[in-house]
Amino acid sequence: MARLPAATFPRSSQGRFLIPLVFALTFSSGGVHAQATQEVRGNVIDGATGTLVEGAMVLLFDTDGRRVNGVLSGTSGFFRVDVPAPGRYRLRVERIGYANTETEPFDVAAGTVTRQEVTTNVKPVELAQLDVSGSTRCQIRPEGVATAIVWEEARKALAAATWTEDRELYRLTWMLFEREVAANGRRILDETRTFNRGFTPTPFVAMDPDLLANEGFVEALPNGGARYYAPDATVLLSDPFLDTHCFRLRDREEEGERLLGLVFEPMSGRDLPDVAGVLWLEEESGRLRSLEYRYVNHPLRLPTNDGGGDLVFAELPNGTWIVREWRIRMPYPREELDRQGRFRRWVIARYRDTGGVVQQATTNTGAIVMDVVRAGITGVVVDSAGRPVAGAPVRIQGTEAADTTATDGTFSFTDVGEGTWSVAAAMPELDGFGYLADVEVEVRQAGMVAARLELPSVKDVAHERCGATPPGPGRPVLLGRVADSAGAAVPEALVRVAWTSLQGQGGGLQVFSEWVDLRADDQGVFAFCEVEGRRLEVEAQLGRSSSQPVRVDVPRGAAVVTTTVVLRR
Repeated sequence: MARLPAATFPRSSQGRFLIPLVFALTFSSGGVHAQATQEVRGNVIDGATGTLVEGAMVLLFDTDGRRVNGVLSGTSGFFRVDVPAPGRYRLRVERIGYANTETEPFDVAAGTVTRQEVTTNVKPVELAQLDVSGSTRCQIRPEGVATAIVWEEARKALAAATWTEDRELYRLTWMLFEREVAANGRRILDETRTFNRGFTPTPFVAMDPDLLANEGFVEALPNGGARYYAPDATVLLSDPFLDTHCFRLRDREEEGERLLGLVFEPMSGRDLPDVAGVLWLEEESGRLRSLEYRYVNHPLRLPTNDGGGDLVFAELPNGTWIVREWRIRMPYPREELDRQGRFRRWVIARYRDTGGVVQQATTNTGAIVMDVVRAGITGVVVDSAGRPVAGAPVRIQGTEAADTTATDGTFSFTDVGEGTWSVAAAMPELDGFGYLADVEVEVRQAGMVAARLELPSVKDVAHERCGATPPGPGRPVLLGRVADSAGAAVPEALVRVAWTSLQGQGGGLQVFSEWVDLRADDQGVFAFCEVEGRRLEVEAQLGRSSSQPVRVDVPRGAAVVTTTVVLRR
């Protein structure tokens, strides 16, 4: 350092009688939600890491234990719950794979915003420790210890799916299909496909749970036909369904992974046409994978019946859930006659399959969060506290693919080739300084792969740059970059950082000019870790190229200040 003094579907028939079937899942549109005059706001915080938690269900209960409202926490862990009336409430936070967390009761005054920061329970739900063999008895409502634990994890995902559907958060592109299937249930006789796209809560909704509980899932029509109804998340969560079905557990291996099944069937003595099936969860994570169901107690008492269906659930990167695939199989019966031409029984002539597959889901900002046709990468960039980072440059290393994060920190890349890619993000304030957070992502032939990139704070980056000589307390760091007139980095440039100081001398004050010479690295970046003074002057030189002096003001309390110096010939 130098110092010097200075300054639904079409019908067809087969067999003797036409049995018209109606697929009772219909298209729907979302409702309008009223805004309350008081609300509860806060953040969900992980009790182990201190980071903000996205995709947690935040439920509001009154003093009588009634659920009043609920939301999913956003990418930043933030939540806002409308409160219908002033009063005393508590919050419960539900995370898939973890025990629930409840707050102490608190008061909400009229017309106010009440803050509640919720630190979640970090005790994991250990599904692998459950004894499935002891859960063979079918119980009304999931009340057995093991059964109740599995039901609770399934319920969390179903509740998140219902919440997502109600709010029309995504523009879905889906393919609908209708198939005529032979009586053996395997050979496809005919198929038609249609494609749809739009903001929708879900491509279908089920019938009212009370109606299904009272009249059943298969309705015999006056003309000899039948109408079939299918369960969705809302039906499975409803009291009428839980009061008329019993539950038990089973397990299975699938592609080397153990799945836990929550089996449900109509309660003993219930003769209405109904559904029985199983909800499959991943044992390791507790995440809901699919619902399989079949029709039982068919009103025509069919000797064999493969009628039923399935739903496949998908968790999106921000914790919301959608039904990704759905299918319903409806049997077409015909009369079987004896040798004298008298009616003997109903048998299945063929089946009709109706269903669909969500091929793509995009947010209202256009970010693709799911794509089952093309390969791609979707994700979120967060800071060291788990908050979303807006405006962060994101790149796929070794390619020209680049994106900038939206206000919620999300990004997406489509049409990415199969392979393992390095996705890197930079802090907006340090873009071009060579500071990147990166993660390897394995992409297959089709499907969006989720990635999460966590950026360190600028202060952490600066202190790491200073290495073994970190700045003293209250001493900021100057991070700089040398570039040419086109913005490209200039490596190995000589940089001088100058400032002035007042020194006592001979009973008075003398103004001194001080400076330090630094060398930029191979990315043109330099750091001065012992900043003094409130105003710096920075210039650079390399060969015959030099820069104009750049003035850098250092605000009080600043931990890091940045600058770019441009070399010109």
